[in-house]
Amino acid sequence: MSDFIVAAEEVRKLLRGFKAVEVVSAALEKVGSIENAGKEAEAKLNSIKGLIAAASSDLDSGVAAISEAKEQAKKIALDAKQKAETRVAKAQEEAASIVASAKAVADEHISKVETLAAEISEKVSVKDAVSAELADIEAKISKAKAYLAKLAGG
Repeated sequence: MSDFIVAAEEVRKLLRGFKAVEVVSAALEKVGSIENAGKEAEAKLNSIKGLIAAASSDLDSGVAAISEAKEQAKKIALDAKQKAETRVAKAQEEAASIVASAKAVADEHISKVETLAAEISEKVSVKDAVSAELADIEAKISKAKAYLAKLAGG
């Protein structure tokens, strides 16, 4: 074979090698592109994981705040109930004291009225007795006047 034919054959081999390098180069570009897409996806995943962690932390904070608010509300309600019960008990004591004082005053007045009623009844009895005695005396005076008139007349 001639050197030119051998050289042509060698050039063809080189061309095939370059074509293979071109195919490998295209494949490497695709792999690189896929690798970049994977890295971008991983970066997005990490970003999403960070957002989820932040949201989870916010949720935990919110749950804790709600729990604390519920506890405060319970304490406020209990305190208000205790204050109300204390005020009601104090008001009941004051009302009982007022009622007892009013009853004592009323009992005193009733006793005075009963005493006055007894005195009045006694005085009415005395008045009735005096009136009866006065009527009897007046009747005797009338009889005496009539007798004296009879004697004087004749």
